Amino acid sequence: LEKEAHNLEKEAHNREKEAGRVEADAAKRRVETVRDEAEHLESQHRALSAQVEQAQAEQAGLEQTRKALQDENLEAAELRENVGRECAGLTAAKERLSLENTAEQERLSSQREEVTSLQEQ
Repeated sequence: LEKEAHNLEKEAHNREKEAGRVEADAAKRRVETVRDEAEHLESQHRALSAQVEQAQAEQAGLEQTRKALQDENLEAAELRENVGRECAGLTAAKERLSLENTAEQERLSSQREEVTSLQEQ
């Protein structure tokens, strides 16, 4: 009986060792799974960080373009104002010349009439 009890104890001990190995293997697999997931998440994090950097660079480029367009719009507005002033100046000069031309034509017409009148005498 003692031998049988000893054998049973030995068998129980072996089964405990085997159960421990199974648990250890399962724990190792869980650790590997967690490590794989961590590596995958780190990879995703690096990819997203790269995308954020690219988006920030694009945003900076767009901001520079916006500022350049704003400057061009201001310059265009100044040019429109200058052209408006020039047009107003040219219109005023045209009206002045037209009045001068009319006055000159009237003077010439008056001189012709005088010449005609003198020729008739």
